[in-house]
Amino acid sequence: MSIRPIVIYGDPVFRRPSEPVHKRSAKIQALIQDMWDTLSSTTDMVGMAAPQIGVQRCVAIALGAEDGSIPALTMINPKLVQCRGAIHSEESSPSFPGVRLAVWRYQRVVLRFQDLQGRPCQLALDAEDPAQNLLCRVVQHEVDHLNGVVFVDRAVNPEEARMALSQNQLPTVEDRYWQSPPAEARTDSEAVTSSVTSSGIDL
Repeated sequence: MSIRPIVIYGDPVFRRPSEPVHKRSAKIQALIQDMWDTLSSTTDMVGMAAPQIGVQRCVAIALGAEDGSIPALTMINPKLVQCRGAIHSEESSPSFPGVRLAVWRYQRVVLRFQDLQGRPCQLALDAEDPAQNLLCRVVQHEVDHLNGVVFVDRAVNPEEARMALSQNQLPTVEDRYWQSPPAEARTDSEAVTSSVTSSGIDL
């Protein structure tokens, strides 16, 4: 297989919803292998979605839980079916060189997807669990990519996001793409003051 170049923000691929995978063809399996090869070639990425290598298909990968309790994930047609709570922490991406921002994420999610063998899977993740914190945020980041949403759309401070993009010669975010914070962040002051703030992640 091969290591593919990472697509940089500004390419239209980042704003198009990805197409579902209906068949585990040889082409899809090759795509997944290329994604793992590309991820493994870096020292700081912990997840990847197919649009980051220019492919508009609903496929994402992620390293597993930090304590080994959840193995590395290959996610075909992933969807978040339950989302609760609100946290914020720093994220970055090789598709956004030089940009690192605090972004909103859900504290608890339930993810449904098919694995590499096409089997239906369901996974519950809680960012308050130290072993699951990183993976919980990673899967949200990657599912966003498949829906035409990027991490800067969820910036805690949109003006800071605009400045960071401008300073790094990247396109700004159009107003229509800004994402509202999780409901708990907007209605419960505790959700903000108790937010999990952990080390930044590169996805």
